[in-house]
Amino acid sequence: MSLAASVLLNSLANFALGLLLARFLGPAGFGAFAVAVAAAGVMTIPLIEWLRHAATRFYSDTTRLTTPAIRSSLDAVAATAMGLVVVLAVTEALVGGDRAAGLLALAAIYTVFGACFDYHAALARARNLDLTLAGLMAVRHALALGLMLGVALVWCEPEVVLAAGAIALALAVAVARSRLADPWACLSLARLAEVRRFAAYGMPIVAAGGIALLQAFYLRGAVASQFGLAEAGKFALAHDIGVRIIAVLGTALDVVLFQLAVRAHDRAGAVASQQQLSRNMAATLAVLVPAGVGFWLVLPAFEAVFVSTAFKGVFAATLAILLPGLVLWGVAIFAIAPSFQIAGRTLPVTIPALVSLAVNLVFDAVVAGRMGPLGHAWGFTVGMAAGFAVFLVIAFRQTSARPALRDLAGILAGTLAMASVVAPLQAGLPAATVLAVAVPLGGAVHLAVCWLFNVAGLRAVVSSCVPAAGSTSRP
Repeated sequence: MSLAASVLLNSLANFALGLLLARFLGPAGFGAFAVAVAAAGVMTIPLIEWLRHAATRFYSDTTRLTTPAIRSSLDAVAATAMGLVVVLAVTEALVGGDRAAGLLALAAIYTVFGACFDYHAALARARNLDLTLAGLMAVRHALALGLMLGVALVWCEPEVVLAAGAIALALAVAVARSRLADPWACLSLARLAEVRRFAAYGMPIVAAGGIALLQAFYLRGAVASQFGLAEAGKFALAHDIGVRIIAVLGTALDVVLFQLAVRAHDRAGAVASQQQLSRNMAATLAVLVPAGVGFWLVLPAFEAVFVSTAFKGVFAATLAILLPGLVLWGVAIFAIAPSFQIAGRTLPVTIPALVSLAVNLVFDAVVAGRMGPLGHAWGFTVGMAAGFAVFLVIAFRQTSARPALRDLAGILAGTLAMASVVAPLQAGLPAATVLAVAVPLGGAVHLAVCWLFNVAGLRAVVSSCVPAAGSTSRP
């Protein structure tokens, strides 16, 4: 649980950073920042992201001792990719010579150091080093928040913020590398066969993620080209906050549930892993679906409390449209995709991503241009719905993991019950009070219904964490 808590804190820090940068930079400055980071992410993150997936699947305390070639090969590729991006980024800045080239180069260095840190965090996760991971996350965010917000407050320029972020992440990578040093690994032990195995597993996942990054870049770029950087900044803030809300919950679940499925597969075989994956699906749905509905209900209050004046109005309207698509994205990534990952058949996860992007592009070409900036939000959600439908069909044909019908009924009943008590709070209460009351009250109501239906074996999980009545511990 401490591992999930560290991921939650990490995501909450990212959440705060996005809101505060938007406040300090303003819509146009934040728009330039967001477009540059999205563009750089498409080009740089996939170079390292597949190593993160390979690390969580193949690296462990056991393989660390028995197969040092795994860590050696992972490190060799990470170092090569990071060095290549830094060299290319510096070259681009020197050759390009204008502001756009410099901004993109800084964003590339910023994103590649972030991906490299995430790779090291995955190493800690794979070895269940909860306290180490928590410490590394704390260092990263202390550096990022301190440096990026400090320079944003003084200079209010996206270039300076990206430079500060790159320095902060470079320092965080250095700390992570020293804390996670592996004395059995060295570059001379790196093996091309291992790299090929990692690529076969991780590249399709990264391709799907890369398509999602491309989609985010396209949407921001389309809004910027049609309506200006200020509107792109408003759109980007809504999209970023929505992604982080869903990702914080999905990732916190995934760091625990995915490793349970890996252990079940390694110890008891495919049937046991499919059973665990079925429970994982139900648990993930039980969190993401009511969270999406609840956040949609309290969006006006959230905007009033947390969003700066320059973004208000557009933020809530945009995110209200994006949220259904973001929830479907979260369910696809955190509930359905793990079945393909455990089976080692990751290529199918790229198909729904391609469908989503294609439908989004067609929708934008035919419809969105006549709807203003909100038309691009509708294009995103329509595309995600199409991709999700395709993924469901593929999953039902190729995997046997299914959430139980009783679990689905409990999740639906809990979400409806939660909505029925949260929705009336919007009338007549201050925004801060709505948030303070809605989150614990809605969560408690949903949890009570899930307990009643015993969703994902909730009662057994709680019983295993609570000592039996009357039991005593002896030294």
